Parts: sequence; structure tokens; C-alpha cells
Amino acid sequence: MLFTDQALARRLEAAEAYNGLKAAEAIALHHPDVGALAEPIAGGYAIYCGVGSPLTQALGVGMDGPLSAADVERMEQFFESRGAQVQIECCPLGDATLAALSRERGYRITEWDNVYFLPLKDYRLRPVTAPGVEVRPALPEEAELWARVLVEGFAGTDPSVTALLPVGTGLFRMANAVPYIATVDGEPAAVAGLSFHEGVASVFGAATLERFRGRGTQNALLHARLSAAIQIGCTLATSGTQPGTTSQRNMERHGFRVAYTRTKLFKP
Repeated sequence: MLFTDQALARRLEAAEAYNGLKAAEAIALHHPDVGALAEPIAGGYAIYCGVGSPLTQALGVGMDGPLSAADVERMEQFFESRGAQVQIECCPLGDATLAALSRERGYRITEWDNVYFLPLKDYRLRPVTAPGVEVRPALPEEAELWARVLVEGFAGTDPSVTALLPVGTGLFRMANAVPYIATVDGEPAAVAGLSFHEGVASVFGAATLERFRGRGTQNALLHARLSAAIQIGCTLATSGTQPGTTSQRNMERHGFRVAYTRTKLFKP
């Protein structure tokens, strides 16, 4: 059995930070007007993908050792100079200086997320039965379709969500990832992504259009992504969800368990 310790946390946080880096690189390439950028800071990255973007945050900082006040000031300058709120994903197994410096500087908690992991060695995939559901890797020309399903699945159909489409197409085009799409009776219904970093497979970006929920699309997508991760030799899978969600239930059905609960901090 694999137990949660600092070594495991470093692998999981490194994979998350690397995904943020690759998303920023993809958005910078395909949507240069956004000004996306990732800057290495204190063992992680400060990532900017637009003001208000869910990808604009610091990831993996403090996992390789202590932070200094200068590190935090540089991180704050990175975000504030671009008009973005300073947000940090804080791992409880990171160096204690991150929590101490954040407290001293008046940071507050905005949310918690459970980080899940699943050792893939000797894992046996369970059969998935979902009538009418088919899962496949998305085609390169389906970037806009994939992004729209992702955004609408998360945020609904309000016209304002179109501002999030560059996030979706950026995730689709990440150099280290494969986007998947699920159809119900041939109609696009749900999407998800699979990325890779040093033997860790991250399952992310799971979203289903409201009218197709309850049809088993995400269970089928998770099964397909774990199958692919095993086939290419990954030894560990990971994902993050907010506590008490449908995504959490899907993770636990497939044998994922909580490694730790990560705190998102923001500077008022």
C-alpha cells in the first residue's frame, strides 16, 4: 500500500504545476492576446492565463523547501502587475513557511479541494456499462467543440462563459495531454482530459452537459483514461475535486483515495 508522505505529495504537486505550465504555454501560443505566462517560483510556478481565469494561480510552491518573504513578494508582483488576484494552492505537506508567510500577509481561505491518488500497479479496471455512450480521444479539429462542452458543463450557457473558451482550448492543446470526448447516441455529451508527467497520470477537466447527466459518461471517460495511463506505463493516477461532489464519488468508485486536502489561499 502506498501511503501519503512528502515524497508522494511532491510527485502529485509537481504534476499539477507542470500541467499549469503546459496550459499557459498552449494558451500563449494559440491565444496570444491573453498574455498567458508561467514563472518559476520557489519550486513551483506562478501561472497567469487571464484575469479571472481558473488557471491563474500559483501551483507547487513550497514543495522543495522554505520560501522567503522575497519569494512571496515576487509572486504577488507577478499577479498584481497583471491585474489579477493573488491565489495560491497550498499543500499541507509543503514547507511550513508558505502558511506562515501567507498568514502574516493577511491571506484568506477561498476553498478546499481533495487531492486523490490511485496506484496503477496491479490495478484491475472494472467493466463499464453505459448504454449509448461511446468514448474516444478528441480529434484535433474538435478543439472548439471540446472547449464549449467543458465550459458549458462547468458554468452553464450564460453568454458570459464564452470568456472562458481560451481556457478550454488551452487545456485541449496542452503538449502533455490527450483530450477525450464522450457521445450519447452520437451526440457530444461530455469531455475530460488526461495528462502525463514523470509517471503520474492526471485525470482532469471532467464536464458533462446538463441534459446528459446521469447517463454514465464520466464513469466511461474515467475508465478510458485509466486504461490509457496503464498502457503507457504510468504508475500513479491523480485528480482533484471539491469535497462531496459527483466527481468525488466517481473517483472513489474506481479506487482513488484522498492523499490530502489542499487549501486555496487568496490575498484580499
